[in-house]
Amino acid sequence: MEKGVVFGRDMLGYTVKDGQLTLNPEEAKTVELIFHKYINEGKGTTVIARELFESGIRPVRTKDWSPTMILKILRNEKYVGDLLQKKTYTPDFLTHNKKYNNGIEDKVYLRNHHEPIIDRETWDRTQKELARRAPGDELKAKYTNRYWCSGKVKCGECTSIYINRTKKLKGEGARYRGWRCFESATKGAKKINKFGEPTGCDSPQVNDKVLLACMKTAVGFVKHNKAAVIKEIMEEITTVLSNAVPIDTSFLTVRLAELQKKKSRAINLHIEGILSRDEMKTQNREYDAEIELASRQLAEISNTNNVYKAQAGNLQRYIDEINKIMEFGAENEILYGELLDRMLIYRDKTVCVYLKCIPYGIRMRYRTSGRSDWYNVTIDNIEAADEPARNQAEKRLDNGLFY
Repeated sequence: MEKGVVFGRDMLGYTVKDGQLTLNPEEAKTVELIFHKYINEGKGTTVIARELFESGIRPVRTKDWSPTMILKILRNEKYVGDLLQKKTYTPDFLTHNKKYNNGIEDKVYLRNHHEPIIDRETWDRTQKELARRAPGDELKAKYTNRYWCSGKVKCGECTSIYINRTKKLKGEGARYRGWRCFESATKGAKKINKFGEPTGCDSPQVNDKVLLACMKTAVGFVKHNKAAVIKEIMEEITTVLSNAVPIDTSFLTVRLAELQKKKSRAINLHIEGILSRDEMKTQNREYDAEIELASRQLAEISNTNNVYKAQAGNLQRYIDEINKIMEFGAENEILYGELLDRMLIYRDKTVCVYLKCIPYGIRMRYRTSGRSDWYNVTIDNIEAADEPARNQAEKRLDNGLFY
């Protein structure tokens, strides 16, 4: 990374090959257009996304533009020719989930690394405008913390996030809080668009009471299967750690010492007149190349060994988290929010709940009846998902839980 080797995949405006960024002239025009619309025409990310779609310009990997995608382009330093690496890191060896690197690890920033698409002046103006238009911390906190599951409920069909919808029930005056797939809410039912591609989604709108019932069921499942859950986590951790035996670096240390001695010997032979200056330089270049390779290997192995050590230290943290769930008593939205990692909703009324520090999901089906104060949710077919197969009788709770 420090030498400028690029990690990652192709992006709008650039291709990545053999660790280098190469300009894509056709796609670069789209990048320039996005910056122009934002900084010169004063348009927002939502308007820019819509105008690009209406003009027939398509994204590189997705089927449609989104405000978030436009915002990421406007903030991506690669378009001004700079390179920032280590934006994310992987803190958890069990889930392999990446997190944004907010100072946990050192980042690598290289200025004027490759051919830019946007000039420095336009880039600086854009960043200032982004900062000016950004909502304040108070406003962001208001929406981020508004609901216990905000940002964690996603569509199992199209992967879009579920958004909150609150409305009054006709003739009753009662307020109804529901959650709806963003793709369905903005594009309607699943269909084929003018480009001949599928758009929209058929996932159902879900009442907030359904999500709460699913969370209660998932927590109950973990409690009911405490021994099996801890056993499986222990087995998975043991498997990972058994394959993560620290690598012995003594052979590299010895090798480096030998190479340093050879360099010193070559210098002495030159001083004694046995080797010419050119012969000494040639030998030392060879030794330096071997020393660099051995040093790099030593650094890589040492880093891997440190990761192994950190992984072993995570063992107690997982057990502590499981015990928290076991002690969980009150049905509290704040506590549910702390336990929930993500929840997937499917159109056949299947829900899969993933709790933090549990290496698999808890899948269930829901049924609803009544409305307003008489609205009821029944949960059926509760089982562990994405886990090694074992006796179904051990995985299931009694069906027909009623809330």
